Amino acid sequence: MVLLTGQRARPVLLLAGLALGGSLSACGESSGDTTCGEFSSMSTTEKRDLIREGVAESDDEDTQAALEAASDDDLDQVATFVETACAGADDDTKLDDLDG
Repeated sequence: MVLLTGQRARPVLLLAGLALGGSLSACGESSGDTTCGEFSSMSTTEKRDLIREGVAESDDEDTQAALEAASDDDLDQVATFVETACAGADDDTKLDDLDG
């Protein structure tokens, strides 16, 4: 895993915060309906799509800029962040219920 510093770290940290802050959505449903087990069983592409779709709903300009600047590697790091938060939780724990 590549550790990001400075300007490259900002979009990843912002997106990771949103991922655990309940801002993800999929198919019009809140991330509250996505469990750790479901997230863990998603493909890399599905995880990226979930993150993109959820963050795209934000009206915040910094959030939109972070999403536009995010590469697939950045989104993969956000997914790893979510998976790490899920590591100590049951599979049926909702992403909204994670402490992050």
